Amino acid sequence: MAESKTKRTNIKTTNQTKLNKPNNAQNTIGANKAKRDAKMAVKRGMLSSAESAPMDVEREVYRQFYGGQKTGKDTATRISGRVLAR
Repeated sequence: MAESKTKRTNIKTTNQTKLNKPNNAQNTIGANKAKRDAKMAVKRGMLSSAESAPMDVEREVYRQFYGGQKTGKDTATRISGRVLAR
């Protein structure tokens, strides 16, 4: 006697489109970091122009987007277990 069960809708799939894009702050921070890194590379003589490549901007935005999302145990700050005696 198998009863047909209705399949529940997953909450994650409904809001997934909103969560898959970096927000404006992450885009701005990533672009600024890429620009700053390009300027430092010119100072050090590793690049010839001070403009950041679009690939570098995209990489920094990706780092901002996926690096900032911590859940679970990682949300709490870590403190050393040992106490230093002075």
